[in-house]
Amino acid sequence: MADTLTIRQGHATRLEEKTVVIKALSENRGNATIAATLYDETEESMVQREFFAEQRKLLNLARPDTKPDKKQRRELNKFKHQW
Repeated sequence: MADTLTIRQGHATRLEEKTVVIKALSENRGNATIAATLYDETEESMVQREFFAEQRKLLNLARPDTKPDKKQRRELNKFKHQW
């Protein structure tokens, strides 16, 4: 068969695209493991998805480990409203 298909998965904040090459079609609806044998994801698509996954991980490193407590929130508000 060898058709190429671009699939978008996810939601607005984390939309992922996959490009797959369809090897065969099934007569019956099956489970995901059987469906995965019917297509191959392209190398470029896998590299791109891994790159975006790494970028999301790096963005999360900038976040603090915990939320600020009441005293820290007051200090942050005071600091923000000083200017």
